[in-house]
Amino acid sequence: MINMVMYTDPEELENLTGLTREELWDNDFDLDDWDVGFQSDKEIPDGWLLCQMEGYCAGYEHTEYKGKHYYMCYHA
Repeated sequence: MINMVMYTDPEELENLTGLTREELWDNDFDLDDWDVGFQSDKEIPDGWLLCQMEGYCAGYEHTEYKGKHYYMCYHA
């Protein structure tokens, strides 16, 4: 089982990571043109969810930070 938390704006991502907006950029979080993100305690295996994210206009990015996995879906 994978526990996931959805986030929809930079402030929520800042709260989840404890990083400032500038620190997010410095830690490989791409904050341009994203719509929704998911934090999980484990890496999401290939399957339906990743296919859905990949098919979402411009795809997704995966960033690991302090043992958590962050997936951000991009629209442009």
